[in-house]
Amino acid sequence: MRGEWVQSPLDPDSRVAVFVHGGAFTLGSAAQSRELAARLSRASQTRVLSLDYGLAPEHPFPRARDEIVSAFNWLLAGGADPREVALVGESTGATIALAAALALRDAGGAGPGTVVLMSPVVDLRIVGHAPAADPMRAAESIAAGAAAYLAATSPDDPGASPGLAELDGLPSLFIQVGTADPFLDQVRAFAQRARDAGVDVTYREFDGMVHRWQSYPHIRDAGRAINQVGDYLLQRIGPGYVPVERPA
Repeated sequence: MRGEWVQSPLDPDSRVAVFVHGGAFTLGSAAQSRELAARLSRASQTRVLSLDYGLAPEHPFPRARDEIVSAFNWLLAGGADPREVALVGESTGATIALAAALALRDAGGAGPGTVVLMSPVVDLRIVGHAPAADPMRAAESIAAGAAAYLAATSPDDPGASPGLAELDGLPSLFIQVGTADPFLDQVRAFAQRARDAGVDVTYREFDGMVHRWQSYPHIRDAGRAINQVGDYLLQRIGPGYVPVERPA
């Protein structure tokens, strides 16, 4: 697995966000998502480790999840404090990030300080019957990609569909979703399940926003969303808070 560091001049050396890009499990790269990683780094004053994990269909589940777990453990082996490491995913990258957090919990070792899920897809039982109300047609591509990602794994497997897992013992979660996202209902239900399991959940909906709007920098609410994530990470991982001057 390869990846790259993205770091703004304000970032301390200790705090790290492991970024897992989206792309319907079959597309995307650290290079393709560099602009989003850079905005995330600046907003959170955090070094971002953006990863080129194995993509389906060549690398089906659990390859991507296990690689994110390995990357997290690699950081710890290098001296990182797990409390200062966040897992951050967008779209299907959020699926993988959440699955990795659950795998780390189940392994009984150290886990991340927090997990950020931007426009997550937490239930892969969409394969074969993707939601219809979707202005960006994201659900169609994700349902097709999920079929390749799952391969011989059932979508009912909580390792692949992390929203179906037992959620107690997870670190704090920050969840963003748009009200025009075809996966809104499953994200709302997941957030409530996590709260019911005793997880510290911060949940934010953006009115009228589509799936993974955070990735489009020309949308005003994309800037607002990334600043929200940045403020959350500043509060949840690592020491100190240095205010960042941001445009209105």
